[in-house]
Amino acid sequence: MAFAILSAAATSLSATMSDQLLTPSGTKADERADNAFREHYDLLYFIAASRFRLPEPDAENVVQDVFLNFLRHRDHIDNERSWLVAAACNASRDYWRSPHRRADRTVPERSTSPADQIAAHLDVKALMRSLPGKCRELLHRRYCDGCSPDELAKLYATTTGYAKIMLHRCLTAARALLAVSRRVI
Repeated sequence: MAFAILSAAATSLSATMSDQLLTPSGTKADERADNAFREHYDLLYFIAASRFRLPEPDAENVVQDVFLNFLRHRDHIDNERSWLVAAACNASRDYWRSPHRRADRTVPERSTSPADQIAAHLDVKALMRSLPGKCRELLHRRYCDGCSPDELAKLYATTTGYAKIMLHRCLTAARALLAVSRRVI
């Protein structure tokens, strides 16, 4: 029922938009954009509202912003459906990452109680002690000293790509050790 109402609203909004998209000579500015809006509005709204759980008015705003960007870049887009879906996903992610969401505390945050902080600190210390020396040093330089993958590549005389692979392998080993230690407890 809700989708039927939304579909009718999208159709009427699409008709209104196509009437407003007239050039000075009186012709439609872009039939492709009009068709894309009619064909993909419901899908993009579903992605924003259901997959990313955006509130209804915000999902509509995100979809409208996606179509606005589509209008701006339509000359450079080959596959409009793929572009629109990717843009809707990215816009929905950006919605949840925005500082306004964090200020309103609508995004769930991790617990910051002193007991949880101490437990996490002890977990990290034990984990770092159980890692091989090279992984421990690499992770420390990356996350404590703030070295970028480029800087790590220079330190270890390797490429940036391989530095990222080393980081990935060390993080995978750390996750595996953490999972084993939690099962033991």
